[in-house]
Amino acid sequence: MKRTWISVIVLVFFSALENGYAAIDGWTEPTISGADGPGTTTIPEDQTLNTMIVTYVATTDATSIASYSLVTAVTPFALSAAGGLTITAALDFETVTSYTLKVKAEDNIGGVGTATIAVTVTDVADTPPVFSTAYTPCILDGSQEDATLTTVTATPKNGATIATYSITDGNTGTAFKIDPTSGLIQVAAGITLDKSALATYDLEVTATDDANPTNTGTTNLSATVKDVCDNSSSSITFSAFVLLLSFLVAKV
Repeated sequence: MKRTWISVIVLVFFSALENGYAAIDGWTEPTISGADGPGTTTIPEDQTLNTMIVTYVATTDATSIASYSLVTAVTPFALSAAGGLTITAALDFETVTSYTLKVKAEDNIGGVGTATIAVTVTDVADTPPVFSTAYTPCILDGSQEDATLTTVTATPKNGATIATYSITDGNTGTAFKIDPTSGLIQVAAGITLDKSALATYDLEVTATDDANPTNTGTTNLSATVKDVCDNSSSSITFSAFVLLLSFLVAKV
């Protein structure tokens, strides 16, 4: 009888243990329909160090997930007990384009699941150039060829240079031209701006970087044709001149 009870206890123990290890039933990040399976993560090579990239999440029929960990350490990745992935050193697409992480989740009754995650590093050359500001320039009514509207500037994310600037939309009547290298926008040849005919030009300007000709960034530029363009620096200069003149008159 005693042996029978021992056998029952052992059977119950191992059954509970087996059920415990089957408690992880899936993952929502990455999406895995089961305790174990493959997943993916994509990270740009200019990812900021020690900043959360993604938080992996397993699901369980137990009370909670106790912890997450990497089954095998992979440089330069770090995983918090809460499942948060970070990097501790810079990535370099030209050196390593992919990594494999095996993330283990363990619940509060000992259930274990593993996600085998293929991490893809993307080249920042695939990130479009970014223009430094929004452009809303004013230009005088009656301006003719070579009158300057503004200069646009974009910065590629890959440390390369801008290969070309171009006006890709909104250039009604081909009123403006752009220097493809400097980004200087001027009134085109044979054009005299007339605000009574058209007072606003909404231009789309595109920058293409030299690392990837298909990689472009755009900005919308709203140019206004006016009789007088407010120029704060000119106003300051004029005010200073008035003050100086007043001082000299007072001295006479």
